[in-house]
Amino acid sequence: MMHVQARGTAFSGRLLVAIAMLSLLPACSWLGLGRGEPTPPPLPPTVGGVSPRVAWSASIGNSGVGFQPAVVGSSVYAAAADGTVARIAASSGRIDWKVSAGQVLSAGVGASESIVVVASRDGDVIALNASDGRQAWKVAAGTEVLSTPTVGLNAVLVRVGDKVMSLEAATGKTRWTWQRALPTLVLRQPSPVAVAEVTTPAGSTGLVFAGLPGGRLVALDLETGALRWETAVAQPRGTNEIERIADVLGRPWVAGREVCATAYQGRVACQDALSGAPIWSRELPAWTGIAVDPKFAFVADDRGNLHGLRHTNGEQVWRQEALSLRRLSQPLSIGGSVLVGDRDGLVHWFSRESGAVQARSNLSGGPIQAPPVAAGNLAIVQTTRGAIVALATD
Repeated sequence: MMHVQARGTAFSGRLLVAIAMLSLLPACSWLGLGRGEPTPPPLPPTVGGVSPRVAWSASIGNSGVGFQPAVVGSSVYAAAADGTVARIAASSGRIDWKVSAGQVLSAGVGASESIVVVASRDGDVIALNASDGRQAWKVAAGTEVLSTPTVGLNAVLVRVGDKVMSLEAATGKTRWTWQRALPTLVLRQPSPVAVAEVTTPAGSTGLVFAGLPGGRLVALDLETGALRWETAVAQPRGTNEIERIADVLGRPWVAGREVCATAYQGRVACQDALSGAPIWSRELPAWTGIAVDPKFAFVADDRGNLHGLRHTNGEQVWRQEALSLRRLSQPLSIGGSVLVGDRDGLVHWFSRESGAVQARSNLSGGPIQAPPVAAGNLAIVQTTRGAIVALATD
C-alpha cells in the first residue's frame, strides 16, 4: 500500500497520511475512501502456454514494501523486517547462511559478490560479508532509510530523505552526498537508485540514476556526485498538493545507452542515459516501476491494468484488464511470459507478445509488493508474510 508524507518530517513517519487520501484523485477513486476496499472482479480462465510450479521455497520473515530479493551469481539474498538476512542457493533453495542484523530493518537488500546491504529503522546502513553473513561495516545515515540500497561498481548508493548518499563498498566511508529539496507531499516509499557504466565516445563513465518526487529523473557522476543531467519523466499537475504528486516509481531501468522510468499518475519515459535526451514517452497513470526486455516494456497502472509497450517507441501493443483493483507488483519479463504479483498473494502469468492470461500461481503468503526478480530461468518472489519462492515453468 502506498503512503504519502508531508515534507519536513525527516521521513520519521510522524505525519504519515494513508493511501485513502489518494481517493480524492479521480485516477485513484477506486480505492474507496471510507467505504472499505472494493472487491476485484472474478479472475478470468487461463489459456495455457506455461505450466508454472514451485521449484523451492524458503522462510525469511515478515517484510514490507522496502524489501525485495537480490540475485547475484548463483545466490539469492533476502531480508525481513525483524532483522533476518539470508543467503539462499538459487538452484535448490538451500539456505547457506541466515543471520540477524541486530536491528529492526526498514529496507533491503542490495548485494554484490562481496557484500549484502540492508538498512535499519534507526537509520543505520549495515553491510554483511556475502560469504558468511558477518557484519563488515555499519554507517549512520542520519534518518530512516526506506528504499532498497543499491550496490554496484564498488559503491553503495542509499536514498535518505531528500539525499542520495554514495558509500565505499569496502569500508562504508561516505564518498559524496547529493541533496534536492522535496515537494510538500511525497510518497513514503522513495524509489531505489540505479548505477551503471555507460559508454561514452571516450570510453565509459559510471552514472547514478535517481528518480525523484515531482517526476524528475537525474543522472549523477558516480565518482563525484556532480549532476550530469536532469529531465522530467512527468510534470506535476492538479489543483492541490495530493493531485500534484508525481514521484518516480521503482528503480530506473538502465541498459547500454538507455534509461527508462515511470512516474506516479503521470508517464512512462525512456531517455538517452548519457545525455538525458528523450527517446520516447507515453502518458500512463503508473502504479509500479517499469520492466523492460529487448522487445517490450511493461507497466501496471493505478487501476490494476497491465500494459505491454513496444520498447523502441512506447507504442501500446496490448492492455490487459483482467487484474483490475488487485494492486499489482512491478512486472517481471522472463522467458515468453511477463508476470506480476497481487494483493492476494497470487502470481499471474501473461504472454509477453499478446497479454493473454497464461496461468496463475497461488503462493498463499500474503500480498506480493516486492518486484519479482529473475535467477536464470527461475522467477524469485518475496511475499510480505516471509516466503521466498522460486517459480519455474515446464
